[in-house]
Amino acid sequence: MALGNPGSDAVNASKAILAAYGMKESDYRSEYLTYPEQIEAMKDGNLDAGFIMSGLPAGSVTELAITHKVKIIPLDPGKTDTILSANPYWATSTIPANTYKDRTRTCLHWQPQHPYCQF
Repeated sequence: MALGNPGSDAVNASKAILAAYGMKESDYRSEYLTYPEQIEAMKDGNLDAGFIMSGLPAGSVTELAITHKVKIIPLDPGKTDTILSANPYWATSTIPANTYKDRTRTCLHWQPQHPYCQF
């Protein structure tokens, strides 16, 4: 699972999301990849999941969805509340319908520019 660029805030957000779901770092194998590296690794079948944290629509996700099935995993509102209470500088947002293959999902973002979404 790719958590984001090495040393980036995306890594912190990814870990916060996973922790809210009760996952410890020992429960998964972490990869620290740039977004283009994540997309290439998914295309090559070398990566099962990643966190892409960008504006909408994320070009890297759109690119991947052209040739591969992309599953956006929604965040449970109860988990979102837990994450937000520990990180009050984040907020919730919805990915509008038709952004990625007619899907609407909840995601976390820095207010207001940097969405934190699970892909």
